[in-house]
Amino acid sequence: MTNQQVSLDPRLCHLDHISTNAYVAAGNGISSFSGSAKSQGVIARVDVCNPLSAYADPTNAEVGVPSGSANCATDYSWVWKSTSSFHEMFGYVATSPDGTYVLAAGVKETSNGVHARWIMKLDAVTGAEIWSIVMPTDNSDGLSSLSQSGYESVAFTADGGFVAGGWGNHEGGWPSFKSGGQVEFGVPIFQKFSASVASQSTAFASPPTPEWTFKCDSTNCDASAKGSMKTIRVVMDNGVEKVVSAPGNKAHVIVVNAADGTKSAYKAFSSFQGSFQDIEPLMSGGAIVGYGVTGLESSTTVPSGTGGCTKAEGCATIFGHVALISTDLSTITWQKNFNDFTGGTGAYAGLTPISDAVMITECWGLTATVDAQGDGTGFVAACGQGIEGCREYLTGIDEATLTTCENDPRRTWRGAAVKVDTSGTMNWWRNDNERAYEFVDRDASGQLVLLSDKPIGFGFATLAQ
Repeated sequence: MTNQQVSLDPRLCHLDHISTNAYVAAGNGISSFSGSAKSQGVIARVDVCNPLSAYADPTNAEVGVPSGSANCATDYSWVWKSTSSFHEMFGYVATSPDGTYVLAAGVKETSNGVHARWIMKLDAVTGAEIWSIVMPTDNSDGLSSLSQSGYESVAFTADGGFVAGGWGNHEGGWPSFKSGGQVEFGVPIFQKFSASVASQSTAFASPPTPEWTFKCDSTNCDASAKGSMKTIRVVMDNGVEKVVSAPGNKAHVIVVNAADGTKSAYKAFSSFQGSFQDIEPLMSGGAIVGYGVTGLESSTTVPSGTGGCTKAEGCATIFGHVALISTDLSTITWQKNFNDFTGGTGAYAGLTPISDAVMITECWGLTATVDAQGDGTGFVAACGQGIEGCREYLTGIDEATLTTCENDPRRTWRGAAVKVDTSGTMNWWRNDNERAYEFVDRDASGQLVLLSDKPIGFGFATLAQ
C-alpha cells in the first residue's frame, strides 16, 4: 500500500502497529518545493482491508485522501500534518498498550534556529490531537545550552509511562533523521515520563517534569557518543526493565535501567567500520541473551580490476549488515554483510548483480522474529539497495561500467528485506521496486510490516506469514 497525497514528498521513518490490520507511521514532508520550504511533521494511519479481495491488486494498492464514507480500499484513515511557519519533524511513533492513542516524538523549531523536544498525543481512531508537549529551550533543564534539542524515539514502559529518546545541547542547522541524514552533534539523552503524563486527556499548562533524565555524555558513555538516541527498545530482562538504544552515528550500545535511569551497560565498538542504526534485544526465557544490530558497513574495498574498479587502491563501497552482540556487550558474536542482490519486481525482475563498487546497501530498521514462547529465532532488517549515482557520483570506475550504470533501473532504489537466524545464516531476502525500506515492525501475531520511502510518497508492505 502506498500514498503520495499526505504532504509534498512525505518521508516517514518509523511505524507501529495499532492492530494487526492498522498501522501508524511518522516522519516529515515539506511545505513547498521552493527554497523557503519548511519541514512538516506528519503522522498517518492506514487500515488494511480484510479480506484483501477488496483491492484490485493488494500488492500495489494506492490509497488517498478520505472522501465520504470510510473506504479502506481507496483511502488512508487519517493524517495529522503540521502547518507551522517553522520546521517540525517526527522521528518515532508508539501505540499505547490499550491501542487507544499514539505518541509521536520529534523536534519543533519555535523560532529561527531554536529547536525544542516535542511529543504529541493523538487519538488512535480519529487522529485528533489530545495534547502537545514542547520542552524548554532556555537551558533550565541543562539540555539546551545552545537552544537546540529534540526527540527522535519513544516507547512505553510497564508502569504506563514512557521514555523519550533524542538529543540535547545541539548546535547547527535543522537536523535530519535516519536515511535523510543523522543528528551529528549534541548529547544523546533519555527522559522518562510518568503514567499520569501519558494518560492525561487535556492540554498541559506547562511542560511536565521527567521522572529522570539520562545523558550519554563523556561520564556515562564517552566523548565519541555524539548525536541522538535515534532508536529505542524497552524490554524486561529477568524481571528488570531495561531501555536500550544505539546512540549516535557510529557503533555504540547503551542499556539503562528503566526504574531510575541509571546505566546498566555501555560499549563503543570503536574498531567497527560502519554504524549501528537500529538495535533489537534477542530474548530467551524472559532474559536478554544478545543484541541484534543493523546499519551500514564500510570496511569492504572492491579490488582494482573487479566490478569496473580502476583505482589501484580499490574502490570503497557500503554494505548492509546484521550482527549479534553478546549479552555483556563484550564482543560481536557474528556479523552478516550483504549487497547487490539479484532481481526484484517489475522492471527489476531478472536483473543480475552489477558491481559492489556501484551498488550500495543501507539498513535502517530491525525486528526480531520469535517462536510461540516469545523466544527469538532471528532478525529481519529493513534496508534500501540501489545506485546513489553514476558519472556524477562515482570515481575510479571504467567507461563500460558507467554506461551500464546510467541505464540501470536500480538508480531508483529497491526496498531490501533480509532475514537471518540466530547464528547469522541468511534465511531469505527480497527486493521490491522503486522504494527503500526505512523500518520493519512485528505485531503480536508475528506479522511483519515494512515501511518504505518511495520516490514520492511512502508505503506499507505486509509480508505473508
